[in-house]
Amino acid sequence: MKVMRWTATALVLLPLSVSALPLRETTKQISAAARAKGVVRIAILPLEARGATGSHDGEVLAEKLTAQIVNLGQVRVVERSRLADVMAERRLAETGATGTAVRPAEIAAPSLQAAAAVVTGTFLRRGGKMHVSVRLVHASSGEILAATEEDFSWENAQDAGLGDPGSWTL
Repeated sequence: MKVMRWTATALVLLPLSVSALPLRETTKQISAAARAKGVVRIAILPLEARGATGSHDGEVLAEKLTAQIVNLGQVRVVERSRLADVMAERRLAETGATGTAVRPAEIAAPSLQAAAAVVTGTFLRRGGKMHVSVRLVHASSGEILAATEEDFSWENAQDAGLGDPGSWTL
């Protein structure tokens, strides 16, 4: 009976650990390069599609990169893809409509942090394969500080464990 419970647990955990594989090496390389170049704060932009694609794979890939880099903890990541939502929440807090009276001076004090570098790149999906090229670019000079490429299996976002962010394990 104990063997069956352990086997059932292993079968449940296996798909979750496999889903963490896409972009794992890219995450490590970009984070290490940022640290080596003295970059402590980055922004991650959606990856651009090359070739024919009719989905939001670039945004999904950027979200996966964001989650993995944040959880790796080597560099800080500032929000840019959902910045309009962050600013809307900030404006809402200023009105007092959230039930907490926030004075404008308290809101003005914590300003948005600038990114020293930006993670950007492209992806190409061909059949069941995904090719991703990612660059770490210095925000002021435009200098490419690091570049990496990674290939992995990908039929769609769900196949790579990326379709449901709640299922991501890092």
